[in-house]
This record gives sequence, C-alpha cells and structure tokens, in this order.
Amino acid sequence: MKELEELYSKKLALEGDAYLRLEQRGLELKKAFEEKIKDIKLQNEKAIRKLVDEFKVNLLKVQDEMKESQQVSAQLQFFYQNKLAKHQEDHDNEIDDLKIRHEERLAELKESWTRYEQDQKASSQIKQRLEVERNETEKQYLSA
Repeated sequence: MKELEELYSKKLALEGDAYLRLEQRGLELKKAFEEKIKDIKLQNEKAIRKLVDEFKVNLLKVQDEMKESQQVSAQLQFFYQNKLAKHQEDHDNEIDDLKIRHEERLAELKESWTRYEQDQKASSQIKQRLEVERNETEKQYLSA
C-alpha cells in the first residue's frame, strides 16, 4: 500500500514537473512570439519611414532637376517628367512589396500563435484529465 502511494506520488510529481515544463515553455514561446511581432512591427515602421524619407529626398532632387530642365528644350522636359513618374512608381512598388512581405510574415506569426494557443489548450485538457485521474485514484485509494 505504501509502495503504491510512493509510486502514485512519484507519478504525480513527474506529471506535475512535465506540466510545469510545458507551461514554462508555453510562456517562453508566448513571450518570444510577442517580441517577434513587436520587432517586426518596429522594423516595418522603420523601413516604411526610411523609404518615405528616401522618397521625399529623391522626389525633391527630381523636382529640382525638373525645374532646371524647364529651361531646356521640350524634349528634355518630357524626359525628366517621365523619369519622375517612373521613380515614383518604383518607390510605390517597393513600398507595396515591403508591406506585402511584412504582412505575410505577420500572418505567419499569427498562424504560429494560433498553433501555440491550440497547444496550450491541449496542455490544459491534459492537465484537467490528469487531475481527474488523480482524483479518481485518490477516491479509489481512500475507499480501499
């Protein structure tokens, strides 16, 4: 009888330790995912700000060139206007591409987060089942 109690206590201790490790791992994963999401958001904002700043600088340069070209023939003026339009389109495409990549990465992180939450739910269900089994075993032991 005492051996059974010791075995049961060891099993409970092992299961408790396993649950605590899983719970700790879950908390670590949650923190890591939150930090990754935060980092990606900051990187995204920083990249967009940088692109906007570069775009503004480049736009100002192109506008200055356009003012100078107005003194030249209509052909050169036409050339610089097309160059400006192309430059703007390239920057817009680059910004759109960055947004898409960052949104895809964010979607991946959200999917990972969903899997993490599902794992947490499964861990909780296992814990509940183990508690029920422990309670049943205690009842059986006490009634025996």
